[in-house]
Amino acid sequence: MNHPIPVTVLTGFLGSGKTTLVNRLLKERPGTKFGLIVNEFGEAALESQLLEVRKQPLYELPSGCLCCVSDGDLKAALDAVVKKDPKVGHILVEASGLSSPGPLLGVLTQDGKYSLNGVFCLADVPTFLNHEKGFPALHRQLAFADAVFLTKTDLADDATIDSVRARLIELKPGVKIFDTAGRLPWSALFETSGLGDPEADLSPSAQPKRRFFQGGKHHDTEILEYTCGLPLDPQRLKDLFSSLEPGILRAKGVVYLADPSAQRFKYLIQYTGSQKQLYSRRWLASEQKKTDLIFLGSEFNAQNLKIRLDACQTGATP
Repeated sequence: MNHPIPVTVLTGFLGSGKTTLVNRLLKERPGTKFGLIVNEFGEAALESQLLEVRKQPLYELPSGCLCCVSDGDLKAALDAVVKKDPKVGHILVEASGLSSPGPLLGVLTQDGKYSLNGVFCLADVPTFLNHEKGFPALHRQLAFADAVFLTKTDLADDATIDSVRARLIELKPGVKIFDTAGRLPWSALFETSGLGDPEADLSPSAQPKRRFFQGGKHHDTEILEYTCGLPLDPQRLKDLFSSLEPGILRAKGVVYLADPSAQRFKYLIQYTGSQKQLYSRRWLASEQKKTDLIFLGSEFNAQNLKIRLDACQTGATP
């Protein structure tokens, strides 16, 4: 290997649109052989199912987020992607919505096989001003960013967009800001290099060695992972998502519905507050038909939510 493989890190708070941006990037740069590392919460590999991956090698990094796994695990993830396909020319890391990219950047400064191409932070315009006040993780992500991508600007008025831009510049003077509603200058972005915040302490001694989320909490965020092998009633599930507690910031996953099409199609849910998306994909022959959902938020009654989800079960195969 004559040259280090560039690594681009995508960060952004819960529901900011990282998976959507990765899918868009894979479509708009078909000539690049990407390797993908996705960062998971919980046991079920949900993020990889939401990505529209075709021939790109993918590695699922479990255990919460980048700042909660060892340097050795991060290095192993990078190596595993290249081992799956030695032709990989660029690695994309989609971090969880609560991650700080610091530990990964520390690994990249120590390993000559890989080089940091850039850290891009996504800012969900309709929710940014509220979330940045209450979640330090968002500030940590921004501190390392070389550029910020504004998402969901079509759901915000001009005054809100201007306020978000002004706040971003206040928090990170000089940062490049792009609106994802327009054509993104991928070529220019992929020439970006640097560690974002030059004052950040990336020395090995400053990095956490290993911490796992326990007891349904992670970085002061409530987590509920729900798995069920019985099909769920579509109307009951729709009613549930229409009346979720406001403390639930993000929900996503795969749903096995009591519907005639459910033997052929699984349904994927993406939820961020007022936005709800439901779309279908064929079950793979090797897949077990079941529901896997994860809910993340600041404050919500996880036990009550589980009871409500259980009440959606039909008890019979459609």
